Formats: sequence, C-alpha cells, structure tokens
Amino acid sequence: MNSLRLAQIAADAARVLGREAPVDTGALVTASVAGLAAHIAALPASRGEGEGDAPVEGVAPWVRAFIHRLVPRPATANGRATRARTWTRLVPDGHPLADAIHAAFPTTDDADAVPATVVALPPDPTPEECVAALHAAAANAEAPLLLLHHRAVGDVVARSVAAERPGLSCLVVDAPPHPDGIRQAADEAVARGIAGYAEIVLDDTGRPHAPVTEHRPLPAPDAAAIPLGPGDVCLVTGGAKGIGAESALALARATGACLVLLGRSAPGDDAEVGTWLRRFDDEKVTALYVTADVTDPAAVRRRVAEAEARLGPVTAVLHCAGRNEPGRLESVTPDRLRAACAPKRDGLDAVLAAVDTRRLRLLVAFGSVIARIGLPGEADYALANDLMRRRVDELAEALPHCRCLTIEWSQWEGAGMAQRLGAVETLRRQGVAPIPVADGTRILLSLLGAPDLPSAVLVAGRLPRAETLRHADESLPLLRFLERPLVHQPGVEVVADARVGLGGDPYLADHALDGVPLLPAVVGLEAMAQAAAAVTGHDGVLTVTEAAFERPVTVPPDGSRTVRVAALRHDDGTVAAVLRSDETGFSADHFRAVYRTGGESTRAPVAAPTPAARSPHYGELFFHGPRFRRVVRYRRLSGRHCVAEVAAGGAGEWFSGFHSPRLLLGDAALRDAYVHVLQGCVPHRRVLPVGVDAVRFHVPAPGEGTVIVHAHETARDADGYRYDVRVESEAGAVLETWHGLRLKDVGPLPRPAGAPWPAELLGPYLTRVLDRLLPEARADLAAGLTADGLLPGTDGFRRAAHLGDRVLAAVAGRPVAVDWAPVPDAPPERWRSLLGPRAAAVAEEADRATGGPPGHGYARLLTCRQVMLALGARPDAPLRVERTAADGWVLLRAGDLAVATVVVRVAGLPAPVAVAVGSGPPVRVSRSIRVGVAGGRA
Repeated sequence: MNSLRLAQIAADAARVLGREAPVDTGALVTASVAGLAAHIAALPASRGEGEGDAPVEGVAPWVRAFIHRLVPRPATANGRATRARTWTRLVPDGHPLADAIHAAFPTTDDADAVPATVVALPPDPTPEECVAALHAAAANAEAPLLLLHHRAVGDVVARSVAAERPGLSCLVVDAPPHPDGIRQAADEAVARGIAGYAEIVLDDTGRPHAPVTEHRPLPAPDAAAIPLGPGDVCLVTGGAKGIGAESALALARATGACLVLLGRSAPGDDAEVGTWLRRFDDEKVTALYVTADVTDPAAVRRRVAEAEARLGPVTAVLHCAGRNEPGRLESVTPDRLRAACAPKRDGLDAVLAAVDTRRLRLLVAFGSVIARIGLPGEADYALANDLMRRRVDELAEALPHCRCLTIEWSQWEGAGMAQRLGAVETLRRQGVAPIPVADGTRILLSLLGAPDLPSAVLVAGRLPRAETLRHADESLPLLRFLERPLVHQPGVEVVADARVGLGGDPYLADHALDGVPLLPAVVGLEAMAQAAAAVTGHDGVLTVTEAAFERPVTVPPDGSRTVRVAALRHDDGTVAAVLRSDETGFSADHFRAVYRTGGESTRAPVAAPTPAARSPHYGELFFHGPRFRRVVRYRRLSGRHCVAEVAAGGAGEWFSGFHSPRLLLGDAALRDAYVHVLQGCVPHRRVLPVGVDAVRFHVPAPGEGTVIVHAHETARDADGYRYDVRVESEAGAVLETWHGLRLKDVGPLPRPAGAPWPAELLGPYLTRVLDRLLPEARADLAAGLTADGLLPGTDGFRRAAHLGDRVLAAVAGRPVAVDWAPVPDAPPERWRSLLGPRAAAVAEEADRATGGPPGHGYARLLTCRQVMLALGARPDAPLRVERTAADGWVLLRAGDLAVATVVVRVAGLPAPVAVAVGSGPPVRVSRSIRVGVAGGRA
C-alpha cells in the first residue's frame, strides 16, 4: 500500500470516529493495523465546520496599518426617486441652519410618502447636542435615518448607533455648513435612497465622496528615521502601565530618548507602576515618573516644569491616557461624555499648554478603532477618541515642524484597555484579533519613521466585516478557487473555499495515482496564485518561492473535496499563501508558497492542442491521463540530467462551464510536464513533487509547438532528490526557471516481472541503484546510440562501453569503468575455462545468492573482469561477493575496487544483458586533468 492510499484511509477512519484528521502520516507507513488504530484513537475529537467560537484561520495572525481617504462617488441627479418622503426632523434648538433643514426635508400628508427621519447635528456640537443626537438616532427604530452633520462627529454617532441597532438603515451625510449644503444633502438622500448603512461626504462644491480605508504598507523599523535621539525628552501620559509603558520603552530603546512618565498613581500605591519603573531601570532607560492627573491642567503644568528642570525641555509627546467605562446608548449622558473626553482631548490640551510646542518634533496620540467601526457599549469612548483625533489633525496644520499622528489602535493582547476590562477573549470571539505587544511596538516604530503619512492611521489585526468601515476595493476577482469567500480584508488577507470533484474539475480524472485522484501540485500553485491576486490586485506572478507540497490533496472518485486557499500580503509586497482541505479538517497546510506579483499576466495565449507525438512512457512510467500527456521525447536522459521536448498548446476546459476558466499561471498541464518529466531520472521508484525553493516566470510559454526542458540534479538524500529546471523556447529564450525542485520517493514503481528496460531508461535505473551500492562514486549513466552528447558538460571521470550499435556511458567523481554484454547460451564448462575455477566459483555463488538462472553469474563475472582491467587491476585479482540487493544486484570487491553487477533485459536486444559498473579509490587531480581522463572510452 502506498503512502497516498494510507493517508486517505487514515483520514477517512478519523472522520468516521469523530477525530481530527492526522496531519503527519509519515510515521504510519510502517505501522501495523493495531498501531494505526491506536494512533487514530489518540487524536483529539474533531469539531465540525462552523462549530464553536473559533474564527476561520488564515495563513497566520497579522497586524497592519491602514489609512483613510475620500474617494469620489458619482454625482446624483434630482428627481430619481419614484416615491416622495415625509420627514421627521430632529433639529436641536439654536441650530444655525434649522430653517434650511426644515425646507429641504419637508413633512407631507401624502399617504404614499415614505417616512424617514433626519437627525441634525450643528457645527462644533456640544456634549449635550452629541448625546441628544445619539438618543434620537437610537430611538428611531423603524424609519430610515439620515444623520446630517458638518465636519463634526456625526459619523461616529451613527457608527455607535449602528453597532447597537443592527439592521438600521442609515445614511450619514457630512455637508458644507450652508443652505446649499443642506439642499445637496437632501438631494443625496432622495436620489440614493436610504438602505443599509452608508456615509457620504460632500466637498465644498457639493461633489459627493465616500470615506474608505486601505492598507498602508510600512517600512521596517528604522531608528534613524524617527525624529528623536539621545538628547530628546519624551513626555508620556498614561505611560506608567499598559500599552503606554510598552510603547515608551520601545521608543526609548530605539532612540535613546529620556522619558517623563506622567500618571495619576503614586508608585508606592500601584504595584504595576512600581514594576514598570523597575523594568525601565533594568533596561538602563532614563525614566522620570511624575504624579499628576492629566485632567488637571495646573498640576500637569507644575509637574512638567519640574521634569524639564531635571531632564531638559520636552521635544516629544506620547499621549496614551484614556478612560473607558462601557455602557449602552441609553446610559450615555453629557457628563459621561465629558468624563470620557477629559483624558483624551482635554488631557492633550493640558499637556500642550505645559510644554513649548515650538520645540516639539513628535506628537503621537493613542486613539481607538472603535471610533471607526462602532462597538456596542462604547459610544462615549468612540466620541472621545474622535474628538481627540480631530484636535491632532488641527495640530498637524498648526505645527508643520512637528510630526503629528493619531494611531487608532485595535485591542492589544497582554496590555491596554481591553486587557484591563477583561474583554480580549470576548472581542476575539467577535472577530477582533488582538495585537501582540511585540507587533504593536514594532508597528509603532515603523509609523514614527515612515514618510508621508496622514495625521491618522488605524492599526489592527483582523476585524469583523462591518458596514461602518468600507474599503477602497472590496471586490474579489471571479476565479475558480475563490468560489466561496470566508474572510476578505482588502489588500491584506483572503480566505476562500472551493468544492472540487470530477464533475467540476475534469482534469482530476487524468491525475489519478493508483485509482486516487490527486489535486496536482501545479493546480495547487494556481489556486494559491488566485488567492494572492485577490489581495494584490495583480494577475501577473513574477516569482513563487518557498513552495511546499507537504501533503497530497486526495479527491474521492465518487465525491468531492473542499479545498481552502488563504493568502496574506506582507508589507514588503510578498504574499504568503496556503492550501488546506477538509480531508484534514483545514488544520494542516497541504500546500504553501510565497508569491511576488506584478507586471504582465503569466498566462499563455489560448491555442488548440498541438498534434505532436507523445512519449511512449505514458502508462507505465508516467501515470498521467491524456490531458497531462505533454512529454514528447527525451533528447538526453541520465539519472542526474535530462533534456526533453514538451508539447505546448491548449488542453481543453479545465473547469466545468459554470466556473471561471481563467488560469493566472497559464497552462497547468504544460507546467506539470516540467515536473513529471523528471520521473525518467528515477524510473524504478515513484517520485512526487514536495516543494521548490523558487520558480521564476520570465516569458509566457507559447500557445503551440514545443518547449525544451533542461534539468540537472543538485542534491539527493534518503527521502528523494533535488533538481534545477530551466525551460526554454525552441529559439532558446528562457521561459521559466525552477530552483531547488524537491521530489520525494514514495515507493517502488510497479513493473511487470521480467519486463525489458527501454534503452533510454536503463542509464537512470543503473544510476539510482548505484547511488545505494556505490554512493561514494556519484556515478551517472546514460545509454544511447553514441557516446557523444549522452553526458555533456559533466565534470568527472568518464568511460563508455559498446554493445552492438549501442553505448553505455558513465561519469563519476572518481575513476569509473563500465561494461555490458549479452548472456550467451554456453555450457558451464565453457565458462569455467574462460574464467578459471576461482572466478567461476564466485559466479556460481552470485547465482545462488540471487536465484538467477545458470550462466548469469558467469556473464556477470566476465563483465566484472573487464571493468577491473579498465580500473588497472590484475587480470587474476580475486573478487568476493560482499552483498546482494533487490532485483538481482550483486556488489563485489577486490581490495579497494568495488564492482556492482546486474542482469537485465533491454528492449530491442534478444538476450539478457549483464552489466557491471566499478569504481576505484579517489584520485587527487586538477579539474583540467579530470576532464582529460574523462575523454577516454572503454
């Protein structure tokens, strides 16, 4: 039983028994039935797809930076709505545009009019007005809602209400604060309608824009790019604990700046503060802790003056203070909102009033993603963070010499507000991935050194999809393996499922090994490339690196299999991708690779199948069906090298008609031939691809004709082989290169008993057996009609032996000799007279050891003698049988010379052939001399 069948049996048994599928079946290859049962019984219980609170896993957890911008939206025309609206208008007293609002949003007695509500916030609203808008919007349970504001916090009010009122239809319009702006807002509401959640920003000319968020790649942290150094002093609020302390420590380590830590608690009264101060001391960071409430401007001014007297003027501010007391919308009051704003915007104002802002080179305020997405129970905290962010935006304009930045953090793991509130796991179950401390501080340093950032940046891991946070491009390409998207963070991550089976994927019928359909590794590369394209927006693939095909994806012949692709884009532009399967409960990476995309598509032009002849080795050497039969012939073939012609051209439909036919990497059957052509280098063992270090796409393959595959072995071990492959056009242009292609030996390749070896496969077969019997020789053999070109360009010692019009050539890293001869039908007496009694006895011993017919041993010894003579031994040098191996191989020795011999049948020759290959001890000669020696022939 091969390892593929065993893996399928183990997975099926685990599924029936309610266990997780075994990830590593390598150890089960030699297990007994009882051992297999015990292994499966020890596996953890399985959890069905969609059960429990665990989110869908992607390639890996991640944390990224995002920026916000406005994108134009098509202008609307008046009068597009087919039914009038009747408006309930909730406008606070004293709103400067109240008359314009009442005129633009009329109330009517028309029974057919659609009811709707407009909640209006005035410019620069007070806490009372913000809270009133919150309550008014929250109380609007049935009618569509328009929340109208003017460059204020109306969007945050709406997001907070939407978080606690799922299904609310709400249009948020940020309009210029004049009557024309009000009329334009009304036009938007009438023309666009109010369905779901949407935000529109009208610029000063009335043109509509939509706020979107997009991934912003960051450079690696670079201390030299941060505008601080050892002579600077950074004032840190909230900096004696939590993420403030973690961030302050990272900043001081990177820049050498001194720290002034401003906190409310006395070190002796707060164990966490005391622990952090000791840690700063242990890290040799100059950190002065001063006690003051950031909401008390006089105390802040006094303490900052004391600190500056000791350390020097403050040149940077890291504002991390905050207060979060969750409560539902109904509990929010103006006083609660003021209390939430006090350490945020008001605290920042107090700090800036205490320092000389002309000296500031860096101002960083810690905000929250909650202001961007809304979160149940966090309305006042969201508003407080947004008001602070707006103040930093103003400071960025007022202080051009200072880098001003609000970082809107998601929750941190192990530190921060969510940790203190015990909300990390709750938020994780809701789809909010926490930020590990190491990732948070790393991104902080990257942000501080990144050029051309806007004044507000969001930093988060995976977030749940929300209508309140829109992305620049939320579409996915229509591709086969993105059939059912599960997770999509535009520009960063995608996870998608696709159901594959013989009905929708007819190529599987032509890629079945021992009756088990297998997803081809090249199709796996295509599937992962489609996921990579989804997060980069580029169809073209430049390189694939670090590819591994660690576990095959089997497909039931009478059923289907769900495969899951996931891709994660890194800030350096590369995309890590994996392919998983329900066969292992999506718990194992069957395939994985790293992609770099860009440039033109690698797809080849579509063409009809090329009517070239196909290799006669399909069916016995190659298991592939008609669609994959692209190898035409070998021009040269040995165990370590091959040059082959492969037919280019179309292969019919890859997927059934209702699936997208696009293949981003081009013809998968052609690319599969680049790999399976190497089976000819190991013709007696089944080898399958398990990885490749790098694939580089230079030029798309032609749509017709042939391409030439050049391959050479670069390494081998007990598990398999490693090759480099170069694919060229007929004109010699390089199309594609594969470096470090790894082939795994998965078991013997079945051959009919006594079947003759095709002549061109004999050399590779001999090479591979000699790898075990004479490993120190590193011999490579090839058979053909002439020695010229059989083993071109290979450095080493060379020999060749003729048999009729055929030549068997060998090259090795030490002196080598080869001979082959037919086994004649001669009586034993004739052989004994030729060999002498001692050699004849060795021949008979070889026959007994191998069970060979009488006479085979004599022919072996005769060829061995020719090899010994070629290696410089005496004609009567005594040979002894050292050991035997499978398939009739015998290893003999005479002193420091070793000879391996076998009797085989060769296609086209009437009698069995005895083959002997021998090697001597290493010879220390220069490369030029070795090449000269290799020029001889036996």
